[in-house]
Amino acid sequence: MPRSMTGFGRASRETPHGRLVAEIRAVNARFNESRVRLPAEALELELQLRERIRSALARGKIDCTVRLEPLPGAQGGEVNADALRRTFEELHRATAGLPLADGVTLEAVLRSMPREDASAELWRSEEFAAEVTSALDEALDALTDARSAEGERIAAFLGEQLGQIDEAVAEVRRVAPQVAERYGERLRLRLDELAQSQGLEIDQGRIEQELVLFAQRADVTEELDRLAAHCEAFREQLALDEPVGRRMDFQVQEILREVNTLGSKAKDTGILGRVIDLKVVVEQMREQVQNVE
Repeated sequence: MPRSMTGFGRASRETPHGRLVAEIRAVNARFNESRVRLPAEALELELQLRERIRSALARGKIDCTVRLEPLPGAQGGEVNADALRRTFEELHRATAGLPLADGVTLEAVLRSMPREDASAELWRSEEFAAEVTSALDEALDALTDARSAEGERIAAFLGEQLGQIDEAVAEVRRVAPQVAERYGERLRLRLDELAQSQGLEIDQGRIEQELVLFAQRADVTEELDRLAAHCEAFREQLALDEPVGRRMDFQVQEILREVNTLGSKAKDTGILGRVIDLKVVVEQMREQVQNVE
């Protein structure tokens, strides 16, 4: 069963350092476009996580976010009030002469100062990196499950559309032979009327030749056979458990090409009506296929 390219996956786990959260969102895209958002101190893991995503997902625009949240009710260590007061006074004295612009606070200055984050070593440790990749894998599993569930719905819809095409093909096969017969009847009736009113002599051999030419031009057997073959190939794609979106897109284009050819050769209003219905169905299929991985 094919998978959709749209879905969401989330995984979280508590660690001694806080709650580690990995979230992945995916939408349809022509290629694999993955982006990983990490804390600044964890950027060394970006390439590794991106490769894991690419190995798990063939296509889609994928946004992944990994963050470390403090646990609810977590308390920090004891604060040395005297040391904090002295540090605060020293910071005020150090910034007293700085030409701060209006609206610029001491806190903003401190945030902009380069500093070594204490958690940098945590993210660089092999043990915590293993926790990160494990959380990512769990989020990828959840995303894959969501994409598979959506893929089942898309496959069911596409199966219904193929059934409608089968019905239309069968109907056209049934009425197509009658088109030449009705044309022949109308032609002979019209020529008989002209012969009686104008006193003309009708060349029956020429009439038969015209009917043969019309039957050849109106024959849609080849288009119907190719249309049925493309639908069968599409069904085979639906049964595969692998990325088939590109091949499905190609098959839909081939189906539409045969439908257009069928419309150009049809010499009957009933067949043309079925062709219009087929174009609507194929367009609906094309829209759904855009979401298949």
